[in-house]
Amino acid sequence: MAVTTINDSSTDATNDIADLLPRAADGDPRAWEEILHRYSTLIWATV
Repeated sequence: MAVTTINDSSTDATNDIADLLPRAADGDPRAWEEILHRYSTLIWATV
């Protein structure tokens, strides 16, 4: 599965999903937004 990387100034330099998941679990809204942005198509295709 291809992973899309977003390169804008509002996204942290760490874009690896392995880094984003624990940050989102700890309540980091930017990590959660990045995960949603990357995988929203997959989530909606499943629902």
